[in-house]
Amino acid sequence: MNDKEERSETRDDYKEYSKWQRDPVWSVVLALSLVWAGVILLMDNLGLLTNIVANIQRGLSIQFQGDFDALSFIIFGAGLILLGGFIARIFMPSYRRSGFSMGVLALLLISVGLGDLFNWNIFLALVLIMLGLWMLIRKGTRRV
Repeated sequence: MNDKEERSETRDDYKEYSKWQRDPVWSVVLALSLVWAGVILLMDNLGLLTNIVANIQRGLSIQFQGDFDALSFIIFGAGLILLGGFIARIFMPSYRRSGFSMGVLALLLISVGLGDLFNWNIFLALVLIMLGLWMLIRKGTRRV
């Protein structure tokens, strides 16, 4: 292999590496998750989080089974933000790549965040239904 081919190969490796490093979808998801965690921790320290949970319970006319603390809010919100990034990848062709793991991680975070509030048996069934529907939709939109 001559020197020119070696430089071209190195450039291609760098382009591939820098493409993954400059992933704007992941950067936005990570930044929003950090902001979300900071806002929730600040609201918890100021005593506002308990009022918000009480308002949610009154507004939805439901009674949570467990305690919905700051960590549950952070994990649930991070799951929603990750789910938003997953959906953005589906609708933005330039950033579309295999994002199945991102979708599964989002559903896992959402279910862990809501785990203290709702019955796991019902929520797990809903997660499985959503995964099955997603797989059907994904299979229907692929070219053969």
